[in-house]
Amino acid sequence: MTNNYSYEKTPYMLYSEGINPIEKLESGIRFKSKISNLMISSAIKQGRYKVVQDNPLKLKDDRPVIYIANHTRFQDGPVMRTQIPNETYLLVGTQKLRMIDKLFFNATVTMYVDRSSKEDRKYAKDFIIKMLNRGHSFACFPEVTWNLTSDQLMMPMKWGYIIEAKEADAQIVPMVFVYDINKKECHVTHLNPIIYSNQKIDLNEENERIRNEMGQVILNHPSFVGLGINKQNTIHDILNEYPYYEYDKEQSYVLNKK
Repeated sequence: MTNNYSYEKTPYMLYSEGINPIEKLESGIRFKSKISNLMISSAIKQGRYKVVQDNPLKLKDDRPVIYIANHTRFQDGPVMRTQIPNETYLLVGTQKLRMIDKLFFNATVTMYVDRSSKEDRKYAKDFIIKMLNRGHSFACFPEVTWNLTSDQLMMPMKWGYIIEAKEADAQIVPMVFVYDINKKECHVTHLNPIIYSNQKIDLNEENERIRNEMGQVILNHPSFVGLGINKQNTIHDILNEYPYYEYDKEQSYVLNKK
């Protein structure tokens, strides 16, 4: 086991310890769903960014959902929580966190993944498909870690969410977060749901299509600060806001493309 954070138990770790991960994750979902609103409200206040929904969320039907979003800073987790049902599992990578963030994730419906472990990631993919087939929904950040580049609207995304949605016949709902630093607002734009059913797709092409569509929303948003030196200044501010971010470790995940 490569995870050094004892408060985080991934489904693979639970399975390795002889614990049924489905029963474990489902056991606390009702209680956590009830207290989520209080935890989310507190986390948003701590993050100091008001959430502004630029357009309404629309689903195709009542089938399970995989919500995805771009990822740039620690506030993204609580912002994502404001946009999804309380009973939706938010995928979180094992990492160093402040105590208040540990409380937030462990008191809301969260599933951990050890991004440094190939076995853990593979088990997580199969586990998510099983849970989708049981009617559960998930939310994740396919870039895997924060986009701290100064020349990319979005970093390359892992395509696991597409495989999971296709195999479980779930819908994918992309959303885009754009932060207005001066107004202290996070603008959320929802894209149209995607359903594949039996449609044949090229994973690389479809993943890039979704990434480019999300990137265009960022580029065209009036709150977008731009790339280059403007983005570098923003990155400096982001890291100052959350000194717990382990830069070298987190950025190493970007190199593991698939």
